Amino acid sequence: MKKSLKVIALVAAMAATMASFASCSGDSNSSAATDGSSSSAAATDGESSASGNSGEVVNLSWIQIGGQPNDVDLVMDTLNEYTAEQIGVTCDITYLDWGVWGDRVKAMLQGGEPFDIMFNDATVYTSAVDLGRFAALDDLLSEVPDLEAFIPDLAWEGVTYHDAIYGVPTYKDNTQTQYWVWDQNLVEQYDIPYEDIHTLAEMDPYIRQLQDEINAGNVTTSQYAFYMTRDGINGQFMNYDASPTGTHIGVRYDDETATVVRIMEQPEMMETYQYLHEWYNAGIINPDAATLTTGPSYVIVGSAQGFPGAEVGWGSGRGVPVVIEPWGGPVWSNGTIQGSINSISSSSEHQVEALKYLQLINLDEYARNTLVYGIEGTHYTKNDDGTITQDEVKRSDYSPAGYAQATFMTMYPVAPNPATMYDPDLIEWNNSGETSVLLGFNFDRTPVENQLAACNVVCQSYDYNIYTGAVDPNTAIPEMYAALESAGLKDIEEELQRQINEFLGK
Repeated sequence: MKKSLKVIALVAAMAATMASFASCSGDSNSSAATDGSSSSAAATDGESSASGNSGEVVNLSWIQIGGQPNDVDLVMDTLNEYTAEQIGVTCDITYLDWGVWGDRVKAMLQGGEPFDIMFNDATVYTSAVDLGRFAALDDLLSEVPDLEAFIPDLAWEGVTYHDAIYGVPTYKDNTQTQYWVWDQNLVEQYDIPYEDIHTLAEMDPYIRQLQDEINAGNVTTSQYAFYMTRDGINGQFMNYDASPTGTHIGVRYDDETATVVRIMEQPEMMETYQYLHEWYNAGIINPDAATLTTGPSYVIVGSAQGFPGAEVGWGSGRGVPVVIEPWGGPVWSNGTIQGSINSISSSSEHQVEALKYLQLINLDEYARNTLVYGIEGTHYTKNDDGTITQDEVKRSDYSPAGYAQATFMTMYPVAPNPATMYDPDLIEWNNSGETSVLLGFNFDRTPVENQLAACNVVCQSYDYNIYTGAVDPNTAIPEMYAALESAGLKDIEEELQRQINEFLGK
């Protein structure tokens, strides 16, 4: 069934992704059920929410992202035995490594290669629909009523394109919240009021103080107080929706007029890049930032997308305790909802079975936790409080990208996180988020594909230097937009605004 495109905005506040499961989260400056649904409807400890197997077993193929875990065969043999018994379906997962996933998926879609289920995101979703490669699910959702009810209406809104649903959104941290993540030891040592710091202007005196301490040899954990990689501050564009790749235009999520603007010219964005440029010239930012694709696991302070409780994982990743303070969000937008979608091939002969498999993987606790953590007693141990402890050796043999598989809400939290981390804590956090004025709007790129391709080339020559402060934004940003205009930006702006006005009934 098709979800309504007009949704009542929810109460304001903040949210988003845990480092170990979030596609867009990171622990450095380069990275990183609003209807009240809960996982209480999910089956527990082996009780399936789907009907048992009564016929021939169907084997599906699932395209996933990330490196192939060493123990994937061991885990999938165990899981397949269970899913075959529960719903008469098994699955073979093909992992496409992070570095090749984007190009490989596009080649598969354009070449018509077969699959049953494919993980995808905002970089793939609408273009794959335009190619006719993903099946419309509206008429099939009646086959999986528990899954349809479990996933919030706002999440279904976020994957609605041309008035239809072409994928199952992953119910997790569907709102986006960005945090400053600080080394707690240094915060305490230098009495940094981290809870009062939300902008770079507010951070400026403290980041300069820390760099002075580094230069004096008093801080030795990092050579630079604000270490960056080329993608810049994680979540820097979170306040803007409907922003086609390679254009730097969009609509601020809370702008009731839904006016398309040039994002990097906006005062708060320009101020950010001006501070970064000052810090770069002052030696606070590493000089190779604009060329780095990955950074160190430890940084003194960085931006990451997450939700309350994520500091446990971030601290573990850095090797020091951390303190966190949100600087943006939580916001429901198409971008954050479309960070993880699983779509079914339009040419699959087993579309209903694929949907039933996704329902089982999302709602059945045994299936969900086996898929994400591996085999109980081998890869993890369940604790009495509802959390798990992962085996320190075997966890390295099975660590798939959990955010790309299915919901967080039926996952066991990893100790020392609380047992309530996902349900109800994350559910309530999502419920507190604001809703973008353009939730449910997806840009149809086809009228301006050539202009978008040309603009993308322009942005590639400017972005990394601007993001990291390597160039003066007062010069570089006007130059970039002038070059974008020559590449057809005005055509894109006009088409984007036209489609937005049509979507809003203006």
